[in-house]
Amino acid sequence: MPNKKIIGKLILSDGQPCYNLNETLWKKFDSNEVGKEHLKCKLEIFGNYNDERFKHKGDITYNQIYKDNLSDENYEMLKNKLNDLKVSLYSREFLGIDKECDEKNQISKDKYDKLKKNQEKERICSLVVSLIIFSILFVGLLFMCILKNQYIDRRKKMISYYLFYYYLFYCFSFV
Repeated sequence: MPNKKIIGKLILSDGQPCYNLNETLWKKFDSNEVGKEHLKCKLEIFGNYNDERFKHKGDITYNQIYKDNLSDENYEMLKNKLNDLKVSLYSREFLGIDKECDEKNQISKDKYDKLKKNQEKERICSLVVSLIIFSILFVGLLFMCILKNQYIDRRKKMISYYLFYYYLFYCFSFV
């Protein structure tokens, strides 16, 4: 539907949700409930403890939530403690979707084919360059092994090692 927002997150919370999504604002009515009662946020960002990006969408009573989600036996044990306390539903939209921009930039079949062809050319080029670099490295190592196995006086050997390391540095500068 046009001009509708995409909901990214829904949270039931006893007050505006915290920045840290692991901090859930919730009242505890029985000691056997999982987790602790948590009614204050701990994480502070720019002087605020609550995430104002969440918008209030409506309220429901704890009584209704427990009735819908607990067995009849468990609900009967808690119903006298619940009173008419309410918990709220909050939502937050996804960020980064600009509908006007999306509508202006329709990708046609021709544009898609051209993009795909260019990506394939780039992949082949990267493969060829990597093969060239590894073949140059292999030739250098082969050159080094040949020099090492031959009897060469010390001065010539030092010059050949210097040239080889310079050659390796030159090869890896392209990577």
